[in-house]
Amino acid sequence: MHLVSKDILIHRFVPDDGAPTAAVRVTHRTERKDAICNATISPHDNLRTAMAELVEKLNPHPDHIGRPKLLMFDEVTLKLPESTQDGLITEMLWNFTRSQWQYFVKCRNDHASGVYDFADLQLFEEA
Repeated sequence: MHLVSKDILIHRFVPDDGAPTAAVRVTHRTERKDAICNATISPHDNLRTAMAELVEKLNPHPDHIGRPKLLMFDEVTLKLPESTQDGLITEMLWNFTRSQWQYFVKCRNDHASGVYDFADLQLFEEA
């Protein structure tokens, strides 16, 4: 399973009555699957929840592929041996050999951008 940010569309979801809302709708372009979340007043939290629902819908082997701890578009702090870098998750892929999620992090400093395991990353809000 491999998800890339350019395949994900993010929309502000407006209900039929046109009432203001913080709802977010995410759609996978090629699979034509989507998820809508209006659980909180925070668009950021709704985006994370909608992305988690979309990953579940796209998961071809839910009995083998676990839920990711981080999600696409999460801002993370990359913990390197000699420094830390801030970045954004732009790809998620399931490594069948290691049975874990791996994340491509696009860092502000391009030399640090790459694929990392969950152990190397910390959600920016927790840092």
